[in-house]
Amino acid sequence: MRLITKTILVISIIVLMAIAAIPSSAIYPTSFGNKYPVTVYPVTGSFTCRVTTTHNAGVGVANSYVAIVNASNVSEEYFNGTADQYGTFQFSGVNATFSSVLQEGPDGLQTSYGLGQSMYMIYANKSPYGEGYSQAFGINANNTGGKTYTIYLPGLSYINFTADPYLDTTNGSYSAKLTAYVYNDTGDPVPDGTVVDFALNVLDWTYMNGSLNSNNSQYASVQTTGGKAEVTYGWFPGNVLPNKDIMVTATMHSYNDVNATLYLTLKGGAVAASSTVIPGQASPTAIPVVTTSPVPTTSYVPTQAPNGTSSPIPTPVSTPTPLSPMIALLAIVAGAAIVSMARKK
Repeated sequence: MRLITKTILVISIIVLMAIAAIPSSAIYPTSFGNKYPVTVYPVTGSFTCRVTTTHNAGVGVANSYVAIVNASNVSEEYFNGTADQYGTFQFSGVNATFSSVLQEGPDGLQTSYGLGQSMYMIYANKSPYGEGYSQAFGINANNTGGKTYTIYLPGLSYINFTADPYLDTTNGSYSAKLTAYVYNDTGDPVPDGTVVDFALNVLDWTYMNGSLNSNNSQYASVQTTGGKAEVTYGWFPGNVLPNKDIMVTATMHSYNDVNATLYLTLKGGAVAASSTVIPGQASPTAIPVVTTSPVPTTSYVPTQAPNGTSSPIPTPVSTPTPLSPMIALLAIVAGAAIVSMARKK
């Protein structure tokens, strides 16, 4: 009896430690290769997902990890893939979950119609853009293709690009100080040493248009300090200021979709600057968008069951998450302890 009590105690400790080792706030899939839920519909469907970012929705995030998951338990993944260069991926062979014609759900009952329309979600992840989910959706047995679900990732940093309002006339030459304040997706300054590339976007540039950091060039790369990178624009031959607006861009060296632009007007001792293309701070909440193709495809002709009965709502089958090396080691140690106690007895 004493051995049994000790054995139960050791096993209980292992279980508690295993539970503690699992992140309670994890929102990403942890169980892979699960089977699609079984429904009364003998057809499968397909759809396309598109991965982009909240601050630059016009550009897809290439090579993103994408997966179709259980909407009621997003840790359960059914199938995954990798988005193409445009951030898109097509899923096919997905079990139908509802019938829009019969207004019925996965078990063939009208009471589960709403459930059938919200059984799947798409999970996407791409470092360093972050992760996100689509809205919940289902596969219509009467229209098994033609939809696109967009997943918005939080995105990268953003830049606030400014110019000092007055020209610096030190040493008898004109110059303007430009500052790029660079923030991460949570609104905090990026680490020191983050490289920002500056460029004078002037067609057929020559030194007559001025240069950056007195290097007789239209380009300059600067590392951030305290979340900002500074560059000086000036060194005009004979102090003759440009008679047209000058466009200057600041771009993160590692991620060229994070950029901002200044339009500078230099007159007298003043600098007039207007900024554009400054990505706003990324929202941490995904904003799902669904578009529907006008041409449906279907191979299922619904018929009402004569007795009005159907199979029960299926429970998704989960594949257990493999034990971590630490938990496996604990199990081995516990087993050795149990054997030792048995020998002593």
